[in-house]
Amino acid sequence: MGEDGKININMVSETFLRKIIGNMGLEEEARDVVVDSIMDWRDPDDLYRLNGAENDYYQSLADPYYSKDGNLDSIEELLLVRGVTRDLFYGKMKKEDGKTERVGLKDIFSIYASGEQIDINSTSPLVMRMALGIPGEVTRLIIKAREEKRFENQQDLIQRVPEMSAFIGEIGRLIVYQPRSPYYTIESKARSQEAGSVRGLKAIVKIDGREKKGYKIIQWIDAVW
Repeated sequence: MGEDGKININMVSETFLRKIIGNMGLEEEARDVVVDSIMDWRDPDDLYRLNGAENDYYQSLADPYYSKDGNLDSIEELLLVRGVTRDLFYGKMKKEDGKTERVGLKDIFSIYASGEQIDINSTSPLVMRMALGIPGEVTRLIIKAREEKRFENQQDLIQRVPEMSAFIGEIGRLIVYQPRSPYYTIESKARSQEAGSVRGLKAIVKIDGREKKGYKIIQWIDAVW
């Protein structure tokens, strides 16, 4: 998956972040704690928002640490932020459109994406639903159409998936049709037949013609749930 199919956690606006966290099912108070705390973690000052957190909160924990007050260096850093539980980050199994899937922050956000805009040709159905608010039945039409041919532009998208005309006015500015980031996620998962548990590996790769192999591994994670 191209990282432009996700949203850059360091560049997402507070309003858009609040919308996405709300779409993930968090109640208003829990949503506001997560959003305000992420914004406080990112900003360079020590002033905290109404539901946020700064050093006084993090220093009061059993294993104290300091607020970053800067951009995240990895998406896993979100696990240090007030309100971000492992279930929220990795995702709990939820039933969506008749299928069971994990809905987690790690599947929506990245530090390598170009910004808030989402590449419709590489994004996942999960991001389409949670970030863009596109219904499940329409995301399936988009996936089917782009498997045949990439979308070239907005007109091409609407022409081939007419159902998108009902949503494009509100979300058109958030959609791009060509990736701008050279970063890609490669993820492999396996399920144990006996225990039913799922484990996997994940690598973030930068496509770079200057490298001897044409790519460079930026991040490697041995344990993915």
